[in-house]
Amino acid sequence: MLKIKNMARWYICWGILLLLGVVVSRVYADPPEPVVQKVNGNLIGGGNVDGFRISPDSEWITYWADQDTNNIFEIYSVPSRGGVPLKLNSALTPGKNVTNFEISPGSGRVIYLADQDIDEVFELYSVPIGGGTPVKLNVPLTLGKNVINFELMQGSGRVIYRADQDTDEVYELYSAPIGGGTPVKLNGALVPGKNVEAFKISPDNSRVVYRADQDTDNGFELYSVPIDGGTPIKLNGPIVPGGDVYEFLVSSDSNWVVYRADQDTNDGLELYSVPIGGGTPIRLNGSIAPGGDVGGTFQISLDSRWVIYPADQRAKDLYEIFSVPIAGGPSILLNGSLTSGGNVDAFKISPDSRRVIYWADQDTNDGFELYSVPVGGGTVVKLNGPIVPGGDVYEFLVSSDSSWVVYRADQDTNDGFELYSVPIGGGTVVKLNGPIAPGGDVGTFQIRPDSNRVIYQADQDTNDLLELYSVPVSGGSPLKLNGLIAPGGDVDGNFELSLDSNFVVHRGDQATNDIFELFISYLPLSVDTTIPPANRIAVEPNSKVGIVYSLPFDQSTVNNQTITVHGFQSGSQTGPVVIANDKTLQLTVADPFQPGELVQVTARNTTQNNYGLSATPYVWQFYAKARTGSGVFTSTAQALGGTRSEGVALGDVDGDSDPDAIVVYDHSTGGSPTGNEVYLNENGQFSRVQELGKASSKAVALGDLNNDGVLDAFVVNGSNEADEIWLNTGNTSPIFQVEQLNDSFSGTDVALADFDGDGDLDAAVTNTNNAPNQIYINDGGTFNAKQALGSLSSLSIAVGDVDLDGDIDALVGNAESPVGLWLNDGDANFSLVQNIDTGNSAQAIALADFDGDYDLDAFFAHGSTLGQPNQFWVNSEGRFINSELNLGITNNLNSRELSIGDINADGDLDIFEATLSGYVVWHNNGTGNFHSAQINTTSSRAVALADVDGDGDLDAYAGDYLDTPDTILLNDLSMAPPDYEQAVFLPTIFRAPPIISTTTQINIVSIGTGGICRVEITNKAGGWLGGCGGEINDGEILADYKTTLCSQITLPPQDTTYRVKVFPKYCKSEVNIFYDAVGVTRFREVECIERSSSALCPK
Repeated sequence: MLKIKNMARWYICWGILLLLGVVVSRVYADPPEPVVQKVNGNLIGGGNVDGFRISPDSEWITYWADQDTNNIFEIYSVPSRGGVPLKLNSALTPGKNVTNFEISPGSGRVIYLADQDIDEVFELYSVPIGGGTPVKLNVPLTLGKNVINFELMQGSGRVIYRADQDTDEVYELYSAPIGGGTPVKLNGALVPGKNVEAFKISPDNSRVVYRADQDTDNGFELYSVPIDGGTPIKLNGPIVPGGDVYEFLVSSDSNWVVYRADQDTNDGLELYSVPIGGGTPIRLNGSIAPGGDVGGTFQISLDSRWVIYPADQRAKDLYEIFSVPIAGGPSILLNGSLTSGGNVDAFKISPDSRRVIYWADQDTNDGFELYSVPVGGGTVVKLNGPIVPGGDVYEFLVSSDSSWVVYRADQDTNDGFELYSVPIGGGTVVKLNGPIAPGGDVGTFQIRPDSNRVIYQADQDTNDLLELYSVPVSGGSPLKLNGLIAPGGDVDGNFELSLDSNFVVHRGDQATNDIFELFISYLPLSVDTTIPPANRIAVEPNSKVGIVYSLPFDQSTVNNQTITVHGFQSGSQTGPVVIANDKTLQLTVADPFQPGELVQVTARNTTQNNYGLSATPYVWQFYAKARTGSGVFTSTAQALGGTRSEGVALGDVDGDSDPDAIVVYDHSTGGSPTGNEVYLNENGQFSRVQELGKASSKAVALGDLNNDGVLDAFVVNGSNEADEIWLNTGNTSPIFQVEQLNDSFSGTDVALADFDGDGDLDAAVTNTNNAPNQIYINDGGTFNAKQALGSLSSLSIAVGDVDLDGDIDALVGNAESPVGLWLNDGDANFSLVQNIDTGNSAQAIALADFDGDYDLDAFFAHGSTLGQPNQFWVNSEGRFINSELNLGITNNLNSRELSIGDINADGDLDIFEATLSGYVVWHNNGTGNFHSAQINTTSSRAVALADVDGDGDLDAYAGDYLDTPDTILLNDLSMAPPDYEQAVFLPTIFRAPPIISTTTQINIVSIGTGGICRVEITNKAGGWLGGCGGEINDGEILADYKTTLCSQITLPPQDTTYRVKVFPKYCKSEVNIFYDAVGVTRFREVECIERSSSALCPK
């Protein structure tokens, strides 16, 4: 179980909100390891650090310790970036101590309370945080007098303190300049026996509100006074005999004071608001049941509009929560109906003032759960997941951006306390901690000020060994923050995050058991998100690319090489890199991406945080948008190349923004007599311009290998011939010059990617004859072998970020052996983590997000000799699971190559397969369910997709393996409406002229939406034209678009613009984008419209 050593058990009642969900785990990039250093100086025997503060500007750490003399507690400061601790107080003799201290809001001074001058006479001092002579703030006190407590105004100009400065044991209120000067008494005249009991400074630093029995002994009332002195004003109304003012708060806008008092009825505690400068108090609560009261834990929303209060207002001992406008009005019951014996025990208003989060045994007596409700009342939402018998939610926090709630609960195992997060607007509950050791628990926790990560204490790895961890608030892999812990030691619950979120300071007996010291963990930069997000499918061709870091970065460490963009059909681009804000870097691409092309982006490790720690390189990929396409291909009359093409790559090698072609042949088997060929594309017509050697070539890949902006070629050769790098030294007229690698194996396939995160493209090459599959690291265009990915006579390779950790991994297809999944550690060191049994001999591999969940799945194509159909395997947390979807005709296809692209422009990735038995187009319905849409009988080993003719869709270069030329297959736009997007098609409308002259029939088709169940059509003004219901499911749509939902709706000729509202069968956040038909020739995006009340439209 969790042990608590030298620390209080914390029960933090901050807030939360969510719809009931399922607990899931996620895969994220691991941040780099933190740097841990000791903060305090050497401790004398028996000495300990007892407390600390971080300055608001995050530049200093001030701590309280008996560092120099045992049992004499003094204060020290040290720069957060490291340095020698400085003692701040004057010399203390035995028996004297510093008892409290605070750092000024401006971070320039430390205010402390100590019996520095006279033993047991505690006075107030101010000292520069970087060291200097302390200044006494109060007038000198004599024996028996003391300063009791103090507060600092936000502007750092004055210190307000309470002391019996003038009369022994008469505690009054004073205001003193923070740097020293004459104190001013704030309260009115007090006689012996009367005291100021409590005070608060208004947020605008203009006034002090205090509670005192100033006018009547033991009759406590509320007063307001200017912060630098003046005449106090009584705020409360007349109080009945025996009545008092109790708790009070000042609104954030400094206009209102809200207080609780038995003002009208003795022992009948009610709630009032009053202007801070005085006025008529307003009773806020509703009528109170006999014997009922308003509770003392009321709160004011940060926008100063609402007061939330607990009360047994409706029935005695039934504690509920109510909201009321701060200026008065009807009170609103917020909580749901409470079970017998149930109560609301705690609540908090979210920082954005929109919701109230409360903790109650609302549904089950003594079963405490979390709920959320709008601040003005409305539907109550339970936030936590299902709880085991005997379990409860305990502490909870709301992120400062009001997006997340984090809570601790024994939700899954009774008495097994773990940590969970949930979106504040409702959603899936995510467990944050790692697997807990038997008997272990999560203890205290905090959300980082930037709302990105959670820091928590737990004996997660070893029972009774408390350590400190950091985890993304949305879930991921926890990172241990503390260093090595001495036997018997722990990190205790006393830890704090800097306001700039760059470091965590924690206390513990980490170095020596029972000697408590102070440590700082500097948090390196990690990646919060990328622009665009990784593995997206239809990114606009001129989109910005960029990266959002977890922390502010040092802007001087950013340069135009920080981000490198590699388009595998358009070439590389760098700079100018723009600093969008203190966490975000962006690059605007100078040349738009090619339709449907794969793009890879590297954010290098040159960026540092403000403490000099470098970011880990981060690499991600996405596909540019294909604007249109039917997925139906027709052959052109072009006859290209020689015979027996082994590989083809399409890309712009001459800088004219259209894809050219490089085709390679195996000349040892009678391939083209002229050698490997470069074809330039002019308006969809290809002409041969250069020969790239004549070898036993097996594969080719295009990429900018020397970062000069233009595409080069990597050619893999068989028959123990050296692989070749052909560098493109031309511009508008490409000139390729060859460099050979030192290794000579029998190559089969190649994939280019930035494996080591340095911004250039490396290569992964597979080989047969049990030769090692090789990772080649690119060093300025020179490739050096680094690591072998097995040596199993491999046939194919595909690369991508399989485990979503920001580096590129590899899938290797082997002959008569399982496919190997090799994960990259970010430095191009690969480990084999899974053998995927696909039935052996994966002749080709496609690695992409086929099911729309933004991780990479795998499509394996097999040769017919082993009688294996194609297989689709889904990604599950960085490993692959067989979907049991077998595609293809056993013993007939004999697959050789796969090319990926959004062939029909429906927002998901399809596959073009080249086999020795013909071409197959596999249409994806968006969930990884494929159906073959076209098969012909041309034998092929090579295919590549690109927009050959410039019309925005993906065409195919089809390499023939018989004694016939290669050809170009065009995506036939006559089979598709122009400029269509994902979701709903209206093909009849799209074939109409711009102005409809006759009544026009509408056909509705669903592709890639998850299904639709109703369509409603209006004119531009919203007038009803028709509607129909039914069901259309995905996966049954053919290329001719004949599946319909509405077959009898007609449009009048006078209207030329129609609004088509589409009601989805399932409203999911990933698939709920639908479109209007505007001007009858294009779609405009509209929102998903839920029809949860309709039987036709189940939610």
